[in-house]
Amino acid sequence: MKCLECNNEFNSVNNRGVEQKYCSLKCRNKSAFKRREERLKNTYFSPLDNNNININNNEKENETIHENRGNKQSLDRGQQREYTRTSYGIGTIADSHLATIKELYEAKNETTFYKLKCEMIEKELNELKIENSQLESELEELDSDASETQYSGMLGGVMEQFKVDPVNTINFASELIGNLFKPKK
Repeated sequence: MKCLECNNEFNSVNNRGVEQKYCSLKCRNKSAFKRREERLKNTYFSPLDNNNININNNEKENETIHENRGNKQSLDRGQQREYTRTSYGIGTIADSHLATIKELYEAKNETTFYKLKCEMIEKELNELKIENSQLESELEELDSDASETQYSGMLGGVMEQFKVDPVNTINFASELIGNLFKPKK
């Protein structure tokens, strides 16, 4: 058998049903690269465009044009900035387009920054809400404890009695204190 890429004779190694066309993996990859390149050329160069019959010559001409325009670019920065290949040859991207793209990119970055900042503020707000609810529950707990155990023990009873009958409570407390400090006989 002859290799379709290099035309060398070879013995087929593969017996799995598909006939071997190339002598080595290297020749197969070269052929695939050429097919891929041809497909791209056919895709990007219109078959109706008569100027692209001899692509190699056009590529060389385009390279020299590109080099010449590149030199012009260094001299004249106000007009043209970057050159691209289009289906009709070489085109230009004006500075205004690049400036617009740059502004859009910066605006997107700024938007992302403010989104992140907003998320951080929302997170802090949620944490403060949680802390506020915990403090409110503690305050309610302290208020309920204070109202339940406001007066406890013996003094608590005296205080409750004072609310009901202050005059008799004062008389009772005076007698009690007087009896405590009376000397014993």
